[in-house]
Amino acid sequence: MPESKPERIAAVVVTYNRKSLLVESLDSLLRQSHPLDALYIIDNASADGTYEILLDRGWIRPAERSVETTFHIPEIGRAQIMQAGGSVKAEGLGDGGWVNYRQAAFDDATHAAGNSRVYDAPNADKPVETVRSVALPVSSARSSEVHYVRMPQNTGGAGGFAEGMQRAAAAGFDWLWLMDDDLLTSPDALEALVRKKDTLVASSGEPFILNSLAIARNQTDREQLAFPLQELSAGGDPKVGTYYWHLSQVRGRIENGLYRWACPFNGTFIPARAVEIVGLPNREFFIIGDEKDYLWRLAKKFRLYTVIDSRVFHPQARRLPFDWKQYYNIRNMLVVNRHFRFSGLRNLRLIVLSLARGLRHGRWGLALVLRALRDGLAGRLGRREDLHP
Repeated sequence: MPESKPERIAAVVVTYNRKSLLVESLDSLLRQSHPLDALYIIDNASADGTYEILLDRGWIRPAERSVETTFHIPEIGRAQIMQAGGSVKAEGLGDGGWVNYRQAAFDDATHAAGNSRVYDAPNADKPVETVRSVALPVSSARSSEVHYVRMPQNTGGAGGFAEGMQRAAAAGFDWLWLMDDDLLTSPDALEALVRKKDTLVASSGEPFILNSLAIARNQTDREQLAFPLQELSAGGDPKVGTYYWHLSQVRGRIENGLYRWACPFNGTFIPARAVEIVGLPNREFFIIGDEKDYLWRLAKKFRLYTVIDSRVFHPQARRLPFDWKQYYNIRNMLVVNRHFRFSGLRNLRLIVLSLARGLRHGRWGLALVLRALRDGLAGRLGRREDLHP
């Protein structure tokens, strides 16, 4: 009987303007005792030097394009490129020389300078992907594919995870490990997930997803949780008002190193076939709630488990300030509540609390809440051009 091929695992990390946290996260992923086969970095059009720091680290390949012939860019062309958010890397641009540019500005600059045409100009409306094989610090004989995907605009966590999962699943990876850029993984976090995955596959035919246990970062208490563990009701819904913020509170409910819950996109480990079964995260959520919506879509087909021995570290979850993000929080949770029984009661509670909080912030606050309530109840999703970073 031929040996089965080892399953291939890809991590998907979504980032936006948090380069320092991202570098820490990626470094921890590349040091896993069970090596990753690939790492997908979905960059939501960061403007803080994320691309440059990843390039300096040698983790990604340059994404720029070359030009047709050697020429000199005069100062007028240079200024137009710089104003468009690009950068000039060389004076002589033949033999593989390149510039980073926005197409319209570059066309204007080269026309003014009387210079050559651009080859293979990137499409400003589509993501650009580069791939590099990176030697792993734990073993120079092993490497991991690092896929850097630059989005044309900020698509939020929803768009970022949908993009990364779609690409990784299409590339043939078997399992996807999903996380934000502020998650720090312990060296054996993936090994613990794989070990428990193998045990469950051998002992049960039920489909499942796993989650690492998210511990609060920068805490002396290593059992203080970054996100609360909750409980499932007999009907499979989350129990209202049940939140456990310390591991000691659930020890009596842990069986074989597993707790029946998952904190989505914080070390969530899913089979790639889940993309075929339940689809991708809904990009139209933009931010907040997309992970919950996807979790409860998964829960209809997969059992949910947190692997207690798979430790990851995340900043302590805090209450959102009352700003533009509250629009997406309120609107999207009204849509997420459709997954549950007694959704009307859940929404009524959300509406009352949201109106009370909005009133405390005057006319602007009330208007924001009312807009979110109208759109959420009507199911009108999508990014709002006046409400984003």
